[in-house]
Amino acid sequence: MKLLYTATRKGFVATVLAVALGMNAQAQITIFSENMGTGATGNPTVAAYAGFQNSGGSITYTGTGDVRTTTPSNYAGASGSNNVFLTTTNGRNFQISNIPITGATGISVSFGVAKSVNAEDGSGLTVQAIVDGGAPVALPVVLATGSGTSSWVVVTPAVAIPAGNTLSLSFTRSSGSSSFRIDDILITSSTPLPVTLTDFTAARRNDGIQLSWATAMEKNASHFEIERSLDGSQFAAVGKVNARNIATGASYSYTDNNAGAATQYYRLRNVDRDGTAEYSKIVVVEGKGAQSRVSLTATLVNNVLPVSFKGDNGAYELRVINLAGTVLQRLTVNNVASAQLDISALAPGFYLLQAAGANGLETFKFVKQ
Repeated sequence: MKLLYTATRKGFVATVLAVALGMNAQAQITIFSENMGTGATGNPTVAAYAGFQNSGGSITYTGTGDVRTTTPSNYAGASGSNNVFLTTTNGRNFQISNIPITGATGISVSFGVAKSVNAEDGSGLTVQAIVDGGAPVALPVVLATGSGTSSWVVVTPAVAIPAGNTLSLSFTRSSGSSSFRIDDILITSSTPLPVTLTDFTAARRNDGIQLSWATAMEKNASHFEIERSLDGSQFAAVGKVNARNIATGASYSYTDNNAGAATQYYRLRNVDRDGTAEYSKIVVVEGKGAQSRVSLTATLVNNVLPVSFKGDNGAYELRVINLAGTVLQRLTVNNVASAQLDISALAPGFYLLQAAGANGLETFKFVKQ
């Protein structure tokens, strides 16, 4: 997973390597799949059914089709069980919306189809892709005709789908005399799909420190390693949480009961199933019980960061670090009431100031405008 901070700096992006399909030079990476779930009862409508593989997240399911367990898919690799049924009524439909595709290239869509009439050539089923609410892109369905062709097949329309942020797919029974069944929708990309880690926080809870984080989507992730540091530089693993690999994302938490009272730094090491790993941003949990001797007189600054000291000042090493833990500036002061750091060379964004003195290490957050 390659982690990049977003322009808004509200999270970071983790590029998650998924399983490549096939062995050819144009091997694709799965970025979305939907098997229609299992065990539907009573033929619920698409809109009323909450058992889709990706139900419960930002992806939505609408339409007048219904979910059935009869005539399950049976091609090689088929999921079987549920499928979406479009009757012979013109206009019967099924839509999946808000499928994330940010960063995807060479997008391809495939799905399983079964027809009820041998003479149907696929023209009675209208399939469209819509990227970011733009103009629909037709995905022509071509089916064999003749005796015995009313069976499940996999269709992969050879159509270029534009890049964007979200993709919607619609399936509409538009003409003819055949009904249709849809199953096993698969979307692939020539490149890995970025996945947003939407939140990563840490806070003291009773005698421990609780870490919480959430992802927007996961594929082929192995686990998260929790790493802790006393200085924001040297980290050691203190825990592990297995990834859940939910397509629409998941929430996690971990409690560190051995952190102690000093200021602590945490980061996540995100490990893929192939062993590759990348790090999250660093979060800071302030120490407890000790009286602060250092303060920032302003935390939203332009070119100068003002620092003040009180009590027995002594010597301090001031360090400006970014959220990845890299030390950008150092300044040593001794027995002063205040100091000013020239931060004019820093890019706008969030940073940390570390003040290391005889009484320990204190950390402050500030924003360079």
